[in-house]
Amino acid sequence: MVIKGNASINEASLTGESLPVEKTTGSNIFAGTVNYSGMIVAEAQKVGKDTTLGKLINLVQEAESQKAPIIIPV
Repeated sequence: MVIKGNASINEASLTGESLPVEKTTGSNIFAGTVNYSGMIVAEAQKVGKDTTLGKLINLVQEAESQKAPIIIPV
């Protein structure tokens, strides 16, 4: 969470949106995003596997570990 300041944050790695999003005091920011301009002081609300990026990584790992069903036409 942004504690102080404002910045333009690129969240494309999570949302696919190519335009930066303005973040100000009280805004949530996410791991894996990039600060394009501005300066902020942030406080981590979640870390590691509890973050949005951590959950996304876990979902991809689960999907990779499962076999796709084989359907045989009759």
